[in-house]
Amino acid sequence: MMVALALLVAGAAFCLVVLALLRVIAPGALPRLLVASASGGLVGACWLSVIRTGAVHKGALFGAGFLIVPFCLLPVTLRLSGKIEGLSRAAAGLGMGRSARIRHLWLPLLRLPVALSGLCFAFCLTLCLFLASFTHG
Repeated sequence: MMVALALLVAGAAFCLVVLALLRVIAPGALPRLLVASASGGLVGACWLSVIRTGAVHKGALFGAGFLIVPFCLLPVTLRLSGKIEGLSRAAAGLGMGRSARIRHLWLPLLRLPVALSGLCFAFCLTLCLFLASFTHG
């Protein structure tokens, strides 16, 4: 069970690295990519977690973790793709420092989406681990 959880989390971490590289390469494509891949990624993650063979099962759990991340990052990216940069620019123009902008602007705006993302991630990992343990005994 711990190996399965480690593989799921490793796949999720690898996906975060790939998304960070993608953001550097094509900055405008990330929100559209996450919206397009979120639902299919979740279905694919659940499907991959029930594969039955030994070595393929470990790779499938890594892939399931990789596919969960776009679904879980969707609330945060949808919030950030709004008019936040205008608010930050206005706050800076009114004399707010960087730490004050983070404390008074970014943290309240991202509180609910980050909590929703964490809840989605925990639910998806639990679902994949339950499906994997249910099908593999």
